[in-house]
Amino acid sequence: MIVSMISAFFATAGFAVMFNIRGKKILYAALGGAVGACINYYCLHTLQLNSFMALFYASVGLSLYSEYMARRTHTPVTVFAVCALICFVPGGTMYYTMLAIVNQNNVEALGLLVETLASAGALALGIILVSTLTRLYTRIQKRKELHHGQ
Repeated sequence: MIVSMISAFFATAGFAVMFNIRGKKILYAALGGAVGACINYYCLHTLQLNSFMALFYASVGLSLYSEYMARRTHTPVTVFAVCALICFVPGGTMYYTMLAIVNQNNVEALGLLVETLASAGALALGIILVSTLTRLYTRIQKRKELHHGQ
């Protein structure tokens, strides 16, 4: 678990630098990658969840972290979320899917394609869930402030 967290930390930091993020925000983004790796590892190895659910929970955790850090640092959420989520993009299965297609192994290609799309879908669902709930919460809070101010 420590190795995957450290790897995700430095990979995320590298992407943060590549995306021209500056100062402490690089560290904050990198911590998000480590948080996601920890959640993913815990779900896979301790809870024995499948990769779809592990990626979903990692995505939810990363998105929550990104929303929190964005508000704390007055920075767009995507600054933290994109850098950290890149570590979880199913690049390996995308490659093997394309290789199976090129080799005309359609059965293997279809299985890998389903796995790739499921992984990408898990990441997207986690982001959408947290983003939607955060916006709803923010709207409710603003309405409460308006009603109490009158």
